[in-house]
Amino acid sequence: MARSETELISYIQQGGKRREMALAEILSWEDIIRQARSYIRGYKGNEQDLEDVLSEAVVTMDRNIRNGKYAHTGSLKGYLNTTVKNIWRNRFRKDQQVDYREDMVSVMEIDHSILEEDTDVRDERLRAVMKHFDKLSLKCQTILKYWMLDYSTEEMMDIMELTSLDVTRRKKYLCLKQLKQDIAAAV
Repeated sequence: MARSETELISYIQQGGKRREMALAEILSWEDIIRQARSYIRGYKGNEQDLEDVLSEAVVTMDRNIRNGKYAHTGSLKGYLNTTVKNIWRNRFRKDQQVDYREDMVSVMEIDHSILEEDTDVRDERLRAVMKHFDKLSLKCQTILKYWMLDYSTEEMMDIMELTSLDVTRRKKYLCLKQLKQDIAAAV
């Protein structure tokens, strides 16, 4: 059942499983996916670019809604479509490239010069970090993704059905520690 945009915004603001449900519904909007695919392919992008940009646009929209920066003056679909185009324009121009993987690299504190390096070198390092990230258990990958998307500890506990806030914090800490150790061992 498709929910109204007002309901989706409310669910995102509420957090927890309702937020997850709303974001999943937004990511399934075929007309937005079709428009984004057409736009990105028109500027030499591929399916991986589409997935990355669409995910980043939803994350941006989610953060703006949760931080009260989203003014519901137009349609949510229009907002998401504009966000996709802005992100792709920035990537296409190579002025900047921001997504949760770059956040992950800066969190890892491997080399702060990564963000100032040439795009090819940065992409290579991002792939290296993501290779180690992909080797983590599914539970660790999930908790770290939620953390990178600014989910609260309470939301992570609820979504992942963990027993307490302390267990959730400890799990996040151990997963991040494991990722840092794996990366350090490979360097």
